[in-house]
Amino acid sequence: MANNSSFPNCPSDLHDPSFLLLASLSGVSGIMAAVGNAIVLLAIYRTECLNTVSILFIASLAAVDLTVGAFQNPILMARSIKFGYMEYRYDLPEKFDMIEDFLWIYSFLCTSFCLGAISYDRYTAVTKVFRYHVIITRRRGYCVIGSIWFFAISFSSIRFKISEDRLPMLWLATALIACTFPLWVTSYSYLYIFKSAHAQTQFIVNTSPIEERRKIEAAHQRKTAWTIGIIISVFVLLYLPSLVVACIDMFVTEECVIVRARVVAWPWVTFICYISSAVNPWIYSFRFPWFRQALKQTFTCS
Repeated sequence: MANNSSFPNCPSDLHDPSFLLLASLSGVSGIMAAVGNAIVLLAIYRTECLNTVSILFIASLAAVDLTVGAFQNPILMARSIKFGYMEYRYDLPEKFDMIEDFLWIYSFLCTSFCLGAISYDRYTAVTKVFRYHVIITRRRGYCVIGSIWFFAISFSSIRFKISEDRLPMLWLATALIACTFPLWVTSYSYLYIFKSAHAQTQFIVNTSPIEERRKIEAAHQRKTAWTIGIIISVFVLLYLPSLVVACIDMFVTEECVIVRARVVAWPWVTFICYISSAVNPWIYSFRFPWFRQALKQTFTCS
């Protein structure tokens, strides 16, 4: 969030030694996110059998998480060190705040829309098994990913054009865009995923070779859907505190409450948001056998 020199009645010394702990945690989270997601992308790149449209969506999400660890965590770390050692008088450079806000909006939008695309991909794979490769083509996958990144970067660039007093409206618009359409797509997709999975379980009762393969494939699709569901749940859970603080900033009128929300609370909830980028590679590792196999092939040169 941007600085605020417009609250002279509030204490100017809001620095807290606990921010040094935040700086350390942010550094660890950034290393985990950058290294973990770089390994994910390397494994996908070097494993030919993972060159599918579904994995492209996961690679796009990993790329977003990589930028969070490589850029946003270090910025938060620098801000936290400043808060921990120095007196905070709302004097951080305006461009610094703009860049931080730009990256935050971009990652929030890009992540939410990538998760929506992954959810629809899983919905199509589970509910339209025989038409999946006709509907979800490689060309369409690249178009969707390119459109998501273009929109996220373009919308985030508004931060460099608007004045300080209109910033709350940008945060509100970001929250509405990121939490309406992608969450609607996700909710709709998962409702029908689990309905279809239940129907498949009831339908496949014999054990002939063909139906056995269908059982295995259905189980695989359900497990993949559950894994993506875990990732989405983690994302929503970790980003929820930031939305609460943003609402406080927009709707509370008490000056000192606003200042403490922006200065004290916001760095911590931002760190909580960034945790999702660090834990996603571990979710892939624990839930996807193909990912563990890809790691073995990548690091053993087999």
